[in-house]
Amino acid sequence: MEYEETITRPFWKDTKARMDPLKPETRTYYAYFLYKGQIVGQKSNVDSITLEALR
Repeated sequence: MEYEETITRPFWKDTKARMDPLKPETRTYYAYFLYKGQIVGQKSNVDSITLEALR
């Protein structure tokens, strides 16, 4: 799944539920600036994390 959020503060917390808590899940994040609804500049480097399965 892909989500898009507009962040207007200097911090952000991922509150999305896991797809299946019993399986590992990899999430990737990147950022870019919007100006009047248009992407400006370059997209940031992609950062990935793996959430371990909950037992």
